[in-house]
Amino acid sequence: MNRKHNGSIDKNTRKIVMEIIKTAFKSNHEHYEGMRPINIYLLRLFFF
Repeated sequence: MNRKHNGSIDKNTRKIVMEIIKTAFKSNHEHYEGMRPINIYLLRLFFF
């Protein structure tokens, strides 16, 4: 187990993370009446 780790993220992981970020900041008219899910998550976080 002599692997070099240069701290980079592979392309698939980067793609998944970017998709999650885009989804969190995109308006969701179906579930949250046009609010961004990130706002809902933050409200839930600070409510408790």
